[in-house]
Amino acid sequence: MNSVPHEIALPVHLDTWTVSASIDFLSLTNLTNDQRHALKQVLEVRDTCVKLAQDGGRNVITVHDPTLAQLQQIIDTYPNASIYAIEFSVDLRPSGETDLSELAPVYKWFADALYPVVPKAKRYMCDLTAPGPKKPYIKAPDGPCDTITTIVWRDVPERVKQKLYIKDRDGNRVFERPCVRLEATLSMGGCSDVGLAKAWQLATFGDHLRRVLSPCFQIADGIKPKLKRARHKPGSDTDKKTRAYNERQLSKTRAGWDKGGAMWAAKRAYAVHPHHEARRRIGDALHRLGKQLTKLKLSENSREVMEHVSAENRMLLEVDDFRASSLIRGEDIPYRTYTRRKF
Repeated sequence: MNSVPHEIALPVHLDTWTVSASIDFLSLTNLTNDQRHALKQVLEVRDTCVKLAQDGGRNVITVHDPTLAQLQQIIDTYPNASIYAIEFSVDLRPSGETDLSELAPVYKWFADALYPVVPKAKRYMCDLTAPGPKKPYIKAPDGPCDTITTIVWRDVPERVKQKLYIKDRDGNRVFERPCVRLEATLSMGGCSDVGLAKAWQLATFGDHLRRVLSPCFQIADGIKPKLKRARHKPGSDTDKKTRAYNERQLSKTRAGWDKGGAMWAAKRAYAVHPHHEARRRIGDALHRLGKQLTKLKLSENSREVMEHVSAENRMLLEVDDFRASSLIRGEDIPYRTYTRRKF
């Protein structure tokens, strides 16, 4: 047996659902107060939320649900602004009318099947509706989640954070069509890992978005047990021992997988089989988002900034897909094993 399948099948066919990807927010830093206020006035249009804040001693400006025109405005105006954080989201909703009772089984299935991008990540439950700026995190056990809440996968240092919840409102505004939302939030270190250190790099990231971010939205459908190969004559003592060992491993793997799901597999470094339907639909959504970002253009101001970047710093900014997907998993890849990205 090559893999142990998931005990519970996906309760719906995603081909009948709408799957879309977007940038949920973009935070920039290394701007003066005057620059932040000027950018805020430029970006503040109808239904656009722009916030100024201080985080970790840094002056940060955050744009929620940025449009393509707003991203282009940022690249044209302040191309050398550092990206403090960026959040990508994937929404899954039925094509017709949406009922919360229809989303709950899908939410619970994803809570059990989402493979953490960082194997050592811990899973927490968080109530985003709780009062106060800091929300309490409660450690969640591995396996299925019976409570409909926000589930967060996070690790220290927090370069990437994954999140799953049912989105039925945006602030005080209730959504007419709620959805199951998957989110991947990249901090400043995570942005550097995937080649998004500066604002102008948004214009070069579209071609690589799907391959770089796919590990953040990996859905497991089966687990590969760690079995030994029988290399001896059938019926021999060694062959019998190998078969007995494999049977014990298979039973142990099935029990752990059924109880703990993808979290149990990640903690023990088990390889998993992806859920093909979920991978295809989510991958297509990320591909469409990447195609939209390829429409961003580097202005003359952006090119002047690039020309003044030293060769050493440019080498640090150039990250290819292989290294980016490895760094985002927390793996340390020697520099000589990857190829520099061409601008």
